[in-house]
Amino acid sequence: MGLLLSVLCCCGTCAKSAGSCCCAMGSGAVRGSRQASKATYVVLLLLSGLFAWVVQRYGPDGEREFAELDFMCDGQDGDTVCSDVGFVYRVSFLNVIFFSFMLLATTPVPTCIGEERFRPVFGWSFHLGWWSIKLVLYFALMCSLPWLPSLLFDNPDNAYAWVARIASGFFLILQVLLLIDFSYQLNEDWLDRSEDGSKGWIIGLFIITFLCLIGGFGLTAAIFLEYGDCGTGKVFNIVNICLFVGYSILTFFRERLTDIPGSAVPVAIVFFYTSYLTWSATESIPSEECRPLDDGSNLVIFIGVGFAMLSMVWLAYTASKRASNLIAGDTKGGDNARLGDPSMGGIYAVGTDKAGNEIMARDTEMAAAKQEELENKNDALEDRPHIFYMILISASFYMAMILTNWGVIEGESGNAAIGNVSSWVKIVSAWFTVALYVWTIIAPLILDREFDY
Repeated sequence: MGLLLSVLCCCGTCAKSAGSCCCAMGSGAVRGSRQASKATYVVLLLLSGLFAWVVQRYGPDGEREFAELDFMCDGQDGDTVCSDVGFVYRVSFLNVIFFSFMLLATTPVPTCIGEERFRPVFGWSFHLGWWSIKLVLYFALMCSLPWLPSLLFDNPDNAYAWVARIASGFFLILQVLLLIDFSYQLNEDWLDRSEDGSKGWIIGLFIITFLCLIGGFGLTAAIFLEYGDCGTGKVFNIVNICLFVGYSILTFFRERLTDIPGSAVPVAIVFFYTSYLTWSATESIPSEECRPLDDGSNLVIFIGVGFAMLSMVWLAYTASKRASNLIAGDTKGGDNARLGDPSMGGIYAVGTDKAGNEIMARDTEMAAAKQEELENKNDALEDRPHIFYMILISASFYMAMILTNWGVIEGESGNAAIGNVSSWVKIVSAWFTVALYVWTIIAPLILDREFDY
């Protein structure tokens, strides 16, 4: 219990330090940068995922450095599934609870307060501010980890694992959609910026295309050269090459088919992504012939977790920014305070001078309060917090899956990156990416309409 108590003390110290900020917060609602707020949520998820991976990697099935965690396994004698995988599930579950609370707290609901028809339960500022309370809540949840019932997490076929698999599937789909949308947007935006005669944007697109193609061909060659004895890996690689040739030809003739010019940038980005997934799927096959790297397990898990976190950051930012408006109706008309409206902190008469002229004054304190409220509302509307937190919830589930081989224990390595389930999830994701990209090419022809990216 010594190590666990130390961890809990650290959590308590962090929570206490965060709580000490309350004295300087006044009302407790301190506005922050939208980017900084999003980064903070992502860092919390990243650190908790790293902590879960360390315990899983070096837990009871490893070097017994964290054998104290066996007490969470009710009568299971430190079973690996309970102590290692169960610990990851617990961390994931607590992240889901926290971000679900944030989702409920920041989603506008019908209200009778003021002139607003919809308002979040905790106000518009809760998404960006109130950090002392949110951090205390988050660390308190993490400190409750040892007391969660083992019934939910004590085997790979539990209900939580199935819920996590489904939610992770949605995250993977969103990730692929974002990747393809990003490739089109990048190409379109940089081409538009080059219309003023600047060649730098065209050169940038060429460099990106070149690097992605080099990376894709490099991974393809590595599979053939370093994984030559892995038959399944060879099949995956050959299929990936054939698909690349197919959608490259389709892109080349796209203008003839749909009157929409094709581009090499999306092709290169998709090829690099699918080549990475093909290599990772090959490396995940539980066979010595398919894992020639001496320390390949560590390399794969680091790359997998890192890539998942990077994609999650970009996915959260882009999806929340491009989502439809949270509130129907005109959200701009109410942002312009009328100069003479006292309720908005405007200018109004406070008396008369000797000549009988009215003396005008501005309620600056009221104006500042109204301005801050409007800024909080506008920031929340622009951030689309409900979309942001739903993505973080699915990302919390997804992190549990990539750390536990999608909830299936295989082999004796104890490494979640190795397993047939993990391998097939990756290769199917690669094929789904290709299918979705091909659909963006042929959809205008089949549906007889244009698609804007």
